[in-house]
Amino acid sequence: NENEDWTDSPAVRVTNEPTESFYFSVSAHGDQSGVAEGEDTPNMGLYNNDDVPGAIVGVLSDENHYKSRMVKETQQGMLDKSKRREPQTSRSTVPNIDEKLCGKKCLKIGNINPKVFIRACNLLNIEHVMGQDWRMLAGQLDYNVTDVQIFGCKENHAETMLKDWDSNQHNYLERVVKELRDMRRADVADLLQKEIDKKGDSCNCPDCGHV
Repeated sequence: NENEDWTDSPAVRVTNEPTESFYFSVSAHGDQSGVAEGEDTPNMGLYNNDDVPGAIVGVLSDENHYKSRMVKETQQGMLDKSKRREPQTSRSTVPNIDEKLCGKKCLKIGNINPKVFIRACNLLNIEHVMGQDWRMLAGQLDYNVTDVQIFGCKENHAETMLKDWDSNQHNYLERVVKELRDMRRADVADLLQKEIDKKGDSCNCPDCGHV
């Protein structure tokens, strides 16, 4: 057809009809396709035929066109977005600012014995038959599946997760111990509870000893 121009790649078609629009899509393997407007096909961009210069056709006909600037920028944008993503924490208790904080109730993970913390993390990193490991604890602390996948890429999964959780100023060790007991991980809960009890010896709040 004299109104059609086929590029070197048989997978790409650009028509010269001024009233029709042209979509092109890119698969994960770099396959390209040209589809007339109205067809149900995913697309990376929409071009009117009058606006498609020869340079664009050349890019589309290149077998490596998926590495073109536009596609690379799209991929980079998605990568940057994933890098900016931060695990979410919630359900934390915000204390009354006029209330004297209890040293036991408000003990931060970062303020306990580092050796005890690492030992607890190592115990949680061991994959548990019933799933009662760091992954379950992450769920109990309100992290989602994507958050767990992010922590799973780190060398010490439990340590990274708990330090991230502790970075919220209103998250305290007492909550972690409670969740561990609910998970029936008394071995780790008891280990961390000892750190809370030690803090109670030096706490001067009115209610200390009744936590």
